[in-house]
Amino acid sequence: MTKDFGKAISSVSKKTRALKNSLYPFGVLALAQVVSFLPGMIGQLIMMWLVSKATLIMSNVPGPK
Repeated sequence: MTKDFGKAISSVSKKTRALKNSLYPFGVLALAQVVSFLPGMIGQLIMMWLVSKATLIMSNVPGPK
């Protein structure tokens, strides 16, 4: 955590750029598809674990063009 807005934006930008070029989003999609075939309680526990790891960042700053 930083009080300097420029450093914070640069840090978030690096992390999101790395995520865009990784296999992680495809792994999450594959896991969600596998979980959809599991029995209710087991699938629900796995999805709750996965959702607990998620982070959402919202901004009114337009993204790259």
